[in-house]
Amino acid sequence: MEQKKHIEERIELYLADRLTLDEIEDLWLDIMKQPEYLDHLKINIALKELYKNEGNKKASSYNYYKPWLFAAAAALLLAFILSFFLSFSSPAILTLNKIDLVEIESPSMVRSGSEQFSQGDSLLNLAFNSTVIGDTDKALILYNKIIEDPQYNFYYAKAHLNQGIIYFNQERFTEAAQAFKTAIIWSNSDQNIVEKSYWYLGKTYVGLKALPEARESIFRTYQMNGHYRSEAEQMLISLDSILD
Repeated sequence: MEQKKHIEERIELYLADRLTLDEIEDLWLDIMKQPEYLDHLKINIALKELYKNEGNKKASSYNYYKPWLFAAAAALLLAFILSFFLSFSSPAILTLNKIDLVEIESPSMVRSGSEQFSQGDSLLNLAFNSTVIGDTDKALILYNKIIEDPQYNFYYAKAHLNQGIIYFNQERFTEAAQAFKTAIIWSNSDQNIVEKSYWYLGKTYVGLKALPEARESIFRTYQMNGHYRSEAEQMLISLDSILD
């Protein structure tokens, strides 16, 4: 119980940018060994984004309203899910929104004390941290450091995918498209990476107004019959209504 409280307290300090780099790495080591805390971290990231969008940045208010924020986040998530089902029949589905930061790929979970937390894991986590706090320039530099070093080729797909998400959110669609395509090449048939890359590549092509290419990527997503299948199906309907 004491350890759980300690990790949760450090997650809050992490989100408040009050941890040193060494403390951040120690926190990630604990999270990698206890994957359930990754969900806790992602919920708090979502809350931080919600809070930022409301224009309130006071940490004291965050602590005071935390119980309400958790309830609000749950309600927001429900509304978000419902909005998919209510809006998919319309071409408005082609409207582009920023990609949620929870889509950023992190290292595979460390599930035993014998497994090592590598330097590649550390670089991915430092880049993730930079993205969360809004320092995307630093995040891109860290991802490039992974991409340019052959010893990190195991992490190439995640680094390219995460770069693509950053570029997409910056509306740098040409660079995003290249990043997503390269992530697929280096995916080593990782279905999660491939599906997510095709899905966001399709959306990127919408941003580039290359609708035939968008349809092809979204159709590949649909064929994979995975997490994005229902969204891909509705987007195909919208694309076909425009292309026909």
